[in-house]
Amino acid sequence: MLKHTHIISLLFISTYTLFLHAAAPNTVIATINGFNNPLGIAITPDGTRAYVTDNASNSVMVIDTVNNAIVSTPDLRGVFNSPQNIAITPDGRSAYVTDCNSGSVRVIDITSNTFVAAPNLVGVFNGPEGIAITPDGRSAYVTNPQTSEVMAIRISDNTVFAKIKSVTGCQNVAITPDGAHAYVTCNSAEAVVIIDTVNNSIERTIHITGFVVPLGIAITPDGTQAYVSYNRGNSVALIDIARNTLSVPQGLDTVFNGPRGLAITPDGMYVYVVNSSSNKVSVIQRTTNTMSIPVELNAGFSEPQTVPIAPDVTHAQVTQSSVTSERTVSVTAPVNAPTNVQARKIKNIFLTQTDLINYITWQAPVTGGNAPVSYKLYRDVGLTQLIATVLATNPLQYYDHNRQPNTTYTYYIVSVDQLGNSSQPANVTVV
Repeated sequence: MLKHTHIISLLFISTYTLFLHAAAPNTVIATINGFNNPLGIAITPDGTRAYVTDNASNSVMVIDTVNNAIVSTPDLRGVFNSPQNIAITPDGRSAYVTDCNSGSVRVIDITSNTFVAAPNLVGVFNGPEGIAITPDGRSAYVTNPQTSEVMAIRISDNTVFAKIKSVTGCQNVAITPDGAHAYVTCNSAEAVVIIDTVNNSIERTIHITGFVVPLGIAITPDGTQAYVSYNRGNSVALIDIARNTLSVPQGLDTVFNGPRGLAITPDGMYVYVVNSSSNKVSVIQRTTNTMSIPVELNAGFSEPQTVPIAPDVTHAQVTQSSVTSERTVSVTAPVNAPTNVQARKIKNIFLTQTDLINYITWQAPVTGGNAPVSYKLYRDVGLTQLIATVLATNPLQYYDHNRQPNTTYTYYIVSVDQLGNSSQPANVTVV
């Protein structure tokens, strides 16, 4: 999102203008053929390449995300033994692949798309599946479901430096933004295990009865929450990381269909959930934890597995099994924010008093997304102090009367569509 700010100061008027560029609506924009049971996927930090583990062909395939086409990578074709998942280092130089049947983690040089010799990572695992790399790029954590272990790799010399005994069925792993903890889903134990990455020991195990087969896990960019897909419970649970308590918010209980992979947009506003049984992608709006499925995402997938988000926030890659194709889904809000938001101070001078007024105007979003039916105005960034609701059919303006002199006010305006979905706020300040 691009922002341009202009401030004009006159004797009694200060105007602040904010322009927002709206993104494209949710839609399937491309189909890429040539896969055979893809399972894992990771996107390079610059967003230009997607690396896909193609399980049945024992390959890693590379996608040019600009042209949505497979790149020729002969050295990565047919040389694995049941590749499962993949993670890319924060510097974008290397990709780490869990090679399940060989008991190994293979390392790829992304510049040349060739293997890096890592003899200490060959044959030392037991059916490795999940993998995640710490934000500092120093360590990778690998799940071994067959031995109920999580093993830590030191990236600098590609050696295993720690083994953490977990509970049964450890599956996928996500690491907090500060790198201090790894959260591991364990489907057989119906639990999420929390690992202290400083001491490499289990800090806590969270159990929840009745929501079986926890698979996917994603941590919010601010590190406050983790979302967990419960595959057979058809639910998405929410972990409060500060308290390490788990709950299922109303509206996310038994409304999914075989949920698996999760991904959270870098702005933290939306969670994308793959439903492997119904071949749909659900979108959760995090501010209300409500679930919606855009019409364009209701069909066309076949047992989708994972949904990572590209760094530019505009695309998510959705992998499928059973059908040799991949879909690319644009990641945006169901309704876009208002544009050309402006505000200025005016005053009405009466015989006995003066009414100071903040006058706010805006325009409807540009094309893309659902059309707003109303706009809500707030005075706080948390969107709790609602001061007005303006219908989209009315003039797009608001007069905020009886303001205090020498006081700065900031207003936050969101678009609301017919389903009750809210856009990200557009804000404007009156100095």
